[in-house]
Amino acid sequence: MFIKTHYKRRFHKLNRSNCFNILRSDYEILSLDNLLKFYQYKFNINKHLLVILLDNYLIISYISPKKGKGIFAKKNIKKETLVEKGHVILISNNDYEKIQDTILYQYVFEWDDPDKPEFQNAIALSCCQFFNHSYKPNLEYLYDYENQIIEYRTIRDVSKGEELTVNYNGHVDDTSPLWFNVEN
Repeated sequence: MFIKTHYKRRFHKLNRSNCFNILRSDYEILSLDNLLKFYQYKFNINKHLLVILLDNYLIISYISPKKGKGIFAKKNIKKETLVEKGHVILISNNDYEKIQDTILYQYVFEWDDPDKPEFQNAIALSCCQFFNHSYKPNLEYLYDYENQIIEYRTIRDVSKGEELTVNYNGHVDDTSPLWFNVEN
């Protein structure tokens, strides 16, 4: 099944607006494989776009109370390898204001699609929310506005067991301060 038995009732109450509260809770309710099945079942995400990449390269693991979870390489990964595609749900500017005081705010991406100025933010439906920040990242992310996808590619060779990170400022070399204290 998708989740441990004693969480079944909670599962049936999930919808697009509250599923992230369950997934981000401290209960390890979903294994990586079941997380993928959950996304596919709940949001009809194409299995080949989500599952294949994760099964080959990534594993989610708890790091620390301050950093939370992170994503690590299951095996050595060559430079310029696509390791993740995150399909996004666009958030209207009006809805964005409503979630600023919720946990969802921590998982919002700026979405600067020039053709859709009424949607300046998005939430990705993949494990990409677990990529932690680094000023020396090993991934870059690129927006595909037409298909509403965020792609993550390695910018150097990555060793098995190494944490996969991105620069939350959007550019690999941007060392501007973030909205939180960065843990090394």
